[in-house]
Amino acid sequence: MPDYLQYPIHILLWAVALITGPLAVIREVKELYWPTKGKKRKKRLFTIFILCAFVVSAGALWGIEHKKVVDLERQLSNNIPKLSATFNQIAASPAGKNNESSILTVVMLITNTGAQSIVKDFEIVVTRKEKQIKGVPISPPQKIILWKNRNKKEGILLNRTDYLPDKCMTQPIVTNGGAGGFIQNFIPGVSVKEIFSDAVIVLNFRDAFDKKYSASYDFKMHQNDSINVIWNPSLLQGRGR
Repeated sequence: MPDYLQYPIHILLWAVALITGPLAVIREVKELYWPTKGKKRKKRLFTIFILCAFVVSAGALWGIEHKKVVDLERQLSNNIPKLSATFNQIAASPAGKNNESSILTVVMLITNTGAQSIVKDFEIVVTRKEKQIKGVPISPPQKIILWKNRNKKEGILLNRTDYLPDKCMTQPIVTNGGAGGFIQNFIPGVSVKEIFSDAVIVLNFRDAFDKKYSASYDFKMHQNDSINVIWNPSLLQGRGR
């Protein structure tokens, strides 16, 4: 049977069942205690009961189908990853002959409230003065220290195992779980000073179903935040490739 005929037939069958069942009993009780006088009034009453039967049938059928749709959406929602990212630290060090470029290290946490999923296709985009510069992924060293000040008295130690593009491909993020780590990109033509002054850092990534996610950080809007970190240029020496 064609799909477009199923619902009209179901409504018709439900209406017939109501007319010959509950509504028939109600009509008989009504006529027994409050009889309707005149053929026209009886005909009108019968028509009203028929309309009520069709309206109730259509409403009941819609309710059943709506519940099926809601249940299906809930099941699908439980099978789809729901990722989000939070910036924890952003560090930059000079690069290039005249320090006109920079190496950007972003420390962040990616959480998942949906189905288990890997995270892939990480991409950093730096936007400054309406110009977008895509970062170039680089292989980080085995260990990195992000110094919070220039005297190197307080810093954050990062290990190669915390490199998110590798970590999130081999270790899927489970439901209500998270993965912390860092991403490192070479940013051509944008100096450290320019990044920390008015740049917008955008991180893009995808889940196992290729759905794209984005998280951004605007240095203009967060000039006094503790998220800004100084990465001493001396740490670039002896980098592992």
